Amino acid sequence: MLGIFGLSAALKETELDKYQAGLTLLEAHNIDYIKASNLEQREEIFPGANYFSTGTVKQRLQALSDLNTNAFLSLKGGYGAQQCLAELDPSVFHNSSVFAYSDLTALFLKLQKDTTVKLFHSPMLVELSSLKKDELESFLTFLRGSKNIKASLLQQTLGLRSKLEESFSFLLSDPSYIWGGNLTLLLSMNIKPVIKKGYKKILFIEDCYEEAYKVERMLYTAANLGLFDDIDELWLGESQEALFNTSLIEKFKKEYGFNLVKNLPFGHSKKFTLPIFQYYD
Repeated sequence: MLGIFGLSAALKETELDKYQAGLTLLEAHNIDYIKASNLEQREEIFPGANYFSTGTVKQRLQALSDLNTNAFLSLKGGYGAQQCLAELDPSVFHNSSVFAYSDLTALFLKLQKDTTVKLFHSPMLVELSSLKKDELESFLTFLRGSKNIKASLLQQTLGLRSKLEESFSFLLSDPSYIWGGNLTLLLSMNIKPVIKKGYKKILFIEDCYEEAYKVERMLYTAANLGLFDDIDELWLGESQEALFNTSLIEKFKKEYGFNLVKNLPFGHSKKFTLPIFQYYD
């Protein structure tokens, strides 16, 4: 049973059709689901700013806890998930799979220590009906369960193998661990996973709707916080209207000695599903 939860922003009027279309798509693919009770609630976060969450923090967390399932799909991203983390009971997600990205990177960083939780950087409910065929198949493959995430990732992600081959990615040759997500949230949370010895450390970053100079500042902040200190490889997602300063990243590549793979189809533009905070053997 797939539990649809809302820890982040509320639905906008323009998203109601996408919300219903996402549910219809799940039904068409014979995916049973249960909706959290707060999905259609609206709680003003900043008075006068016209920004709403799916209820108060207490309402969001209670609705999540009531789902009692072993697979979770976020309603949408936006803003607000980080507000819930201090009071979140991580055991709600024990022995489960969680599908989300963007603002929910904060949740993933909170959950990543629990190895029974399988995390997937994936499209969310309101995006499902607008996915391309290959992107949808990628999502459904991991939602239904994959015994070999590396094989499924390479098979289901259009053009990925060739990009990795061109960049001599460690994922193709070595046991690896992929972690990361939305750059803004990685910096805000400032949490780095403890990775077992013998695994190449691959950091994936993406972002959206950030001006180029802001992204550059975030990259310098990432460097100052040590995000690049101990990684073997950096993956850049195709970020929507957020331009990475590739010359600066090339400079960091030389300075820190990591391998670099660019223009990967994971993020706010192209939306293939990426198992994240997971070991690839």
